[in-house]
Amino acid sequence: MPNRAKVHHYVPQHLIGNFSANERGQVNVFDLSSERTFLTNPRNICAENGFNEFQFEEWVVSFESAVTRFEALYQPVIAKALDQKSLLNFTEDELLILRFFVAFQFLRTKFLRTQLQQLNQKMLEHVEAMGVPRDQVQGIEEIDEEKAKRFYLTKIFEDTKRFAMMLQPREVFLMEAPSDHPMLLGDHPVVLHNDRDFGAYGNIGWALPGIQIYTPISPQLCVTFWCRSILDDAIQRKEQLQRLVFQSVTRGNQSLGDVLRQIDYTEEKYRSVFETCEKLRAGIREASVLDADEDQVNLINSLQVSYANRYLISNQNGFDLPKRMIADNPAYKDPPAPTLE
Repeated sequence: MPNRAKVHHYVPQHLIGNFSANERGQVNVFDLSSERTFLTNPRNICAENGFNEFQFEEWVVSFESAVTRFEALYQPVIAKALDQKSLLNFTEDELLILRFFVAFQFLRTKFLRTQLQQLNQKMLEHVEAMGVPRDQVQGIEEIDEEKAKRFYLTKIFEDTKRFAMMLQPREVFLMEAPSDHPMLLGDHPVVLHNDRDFGAYGNIGWALPGIQIYTPISPQLCVTFWCRSILDDAIQRKEQLQRLVFQSVTRGNQSLGDVLRQIDYTEEKYRSVFETCEKLRAGIREASVLDADEDQVNLINSLQVSYANRYLISNQNGFDLPKRMIADNPAYKDPPAPTLE
């Protein structure tokens, strides 16, 4: 029987290697907890001994070989995206594998596993504060690291299918960053954002309207899934504005400037609505690659910081954004923690 691998990566080495900073293939790493920057080989980062295995009675149950086989399935698809810088020529099977890659990468890191343990502890502390001893609480079992591993590893491939299917109705495309404004890679690379406000229920969830899901695969390219309503809303805003202006100009014999002043629009804002809509439509639905500006890259990079358990990876040294974020809010130095309302 071959020797069992001891060190298991929760971000694959081939993905980390895409952010290499020198000819030796090393990457720049920023440690959020210590604010220390260092160079290292991809094999030395985002990995732990026995991360993909757990102890069950006298046996060790390992999922590492299954994880390795799954990585081998999607690695050629990532390589094709990096080579073509577009998803335009991808087959349906390749797009399906891309969805599985994003779903699996979301589920496999320390982020969710740590969240489970922390939420479990908060719930037990809450009932204790109400005067109920832990050993008398029904339905809430204390979860240690081994139990957390077992919970996630025995469900991860089935959950990957479920999460991948939730990506089916999403717009999928690549975002390309400016060459002088690269993307970061966090140790939890799949990050979520939503511009909509759903009040107390929160706005982050794979199936929620307006959701945006970002996974950088190199300093310049990011696999992106958007709710279709984002582009549909942009098209609808453009068409409504177009109809309003057309009707006002033709019926009232008014100039474009007169109409725009009545609806509190400048000509620059009016043109921006049309240009933004066309950029999104052409980039997403025709070319399958969207040129990102610095603001969009800053959003993705700030999300990488927010979701990171500890490490950020870059092909460049500096890490100015996470340093500024920590200076503004030292809580970014610690792993994300769930809240109990």
